[in-house]
Order: sequence, then C-alpha cells, then structure tokens
Amino acid sequence: MDLKSIPIIDTHTHPFDPAKEDDDFRIYFNMSLWRPPASVVTDTVVIRKLLRELGKLIGAPFGASQDEIAEFRNKLYKKDTKAYIQKLMGSTNIETMLVDTGFPHEEFTGYSVDLKVFADLVG
Repeated sequence: MDLKSIPIIDTHTHPFDPAKEDDDFRIYFNMSLWRPPASVVTDTVVIRKLLRELGKLIGAPFGASQDEIAEFRNKLYKKDTKAYIQKLMGSTNIETMLVDTGFPHEEFTGYSVDLKVFADLVG
C-alpha cells in the first residue's frame, strides 16, 4: 500500500537552527535534555535505521557504515545547509508542523530558535 500521497501533520516538532549545532548531528537523536556520550546514541536501533534510510535518500554508497554515512551527510550539509534540509523535507509529505517552542530554550540550552529562521529552513 502506497501512503506517499497522504498529507502528514507533524503534531510535535522542535525548531532548530543549524548555526547553533556544535556536535555530531547524531547526538541530537535522543530523548533527553543532557547530551549523552555519542556511543549511547549511535548504538540504538532507531539511529541505525535512521542512518540506513538517510544514506539511501542522500545517495551515500551502498553498504556504507554509519560513520561513512554521517561523513557523507556532513559534507552535503556543510556545502549547502538549506538545500540539504529542504531535500529532506521534500522527501516527505508534511503539510503542517505543530512547533513546540519550549525546546530549545534559553533556560535549557542557552538559546531559542527564531521561528522565521526555522520556517525559512523547512520551506
């Protein structure tokens, strides 16, 4: 069954600002306010599946390791961050995003994300 034509409503998303990212992108795939060691995050089923699917989407070499996919992703991301993000967003059928502005927040991370910047990034 092909579900690609069904619009998606993301009922809980957090805004992000690439200018504020200062770590391996995989570290942000955790459900915690603290930053666990990379090995805690990268050795989960979720991140393994995410990286395999990401590798396919961005054209990483078939059979690439998680680190190789991350490196491939980082090159694309640094080359043109906005184009990379819009490629990811374009691969979905997200129609609406309900944005939780409580995180990141100055109290927890030392910064908040300007929603205009976020809206421009995700198109």
